[in-house]
Amino acid sequence: MNNRVVGSCPKCDGYIIEFERGYSCENKETCDFHLNYHNLAGLGVPFVKKDIIKKLLKDPDGVVELKARESGNSYKKKAWLHKGEEYTAWTIVVADDFHNEYMGKCPLCSSAVLEFGKHYGCESESCNFKLWKTHYGVDIDEAICQGLLSGKTYDVECTNPKDKKKHWEESIWIESGCLMREPL
Repeated sequence: MNNRVVGSCPKCDGYIIEFERGYSCENKETCDFHLNYHNLAGLGVPFVKKDIIKKLLKDPDGVVELKARESGNSYKKKAWLHKGEEYTAWTIVVADDFHNEYMGKCPLCSSAVLEFGKHYGCESESCNFKLWKTHYGVDIDEAICQGLLSGKTYDVECTNPKDKKKHWEESIWIESGCLMREPL
């Protein structure tokens, strides 16, 4: 692995360089900043991505959002840099109470429907309810998802993903745990 500069050090005027096991300040003699890949072990985040490190280094007092995985589902979490009290290594602190937004009750099992990366889905591992965030070019945002889960019907204008010139209107709603569609 080539050592690459990923940002400025939050402690000194040096640069943070990516190494095989993490990130360290170039001024090793005078600065003790280092952040290891294993800082997120056990939190469902397999490794610290460079874009997260760059965001944290750009604003050391800021908070970033990241995604973790647990039982095959993605969860949003908040993270920030913190100088460990007992260790010289810096860590990424992850907020335990930052979970996916509750959208409503699952139409199949009545468990909670949560927001995930590209879809909304049931929190129950035994249930397979899933509603994708895009439907033929239509963004299914949180408000539409909540409306669909509460029994509302929406009239939407769809686009063919292979031929953007083809448009049509249809009504969408959820019935028996499936997104139903009917041309207008």
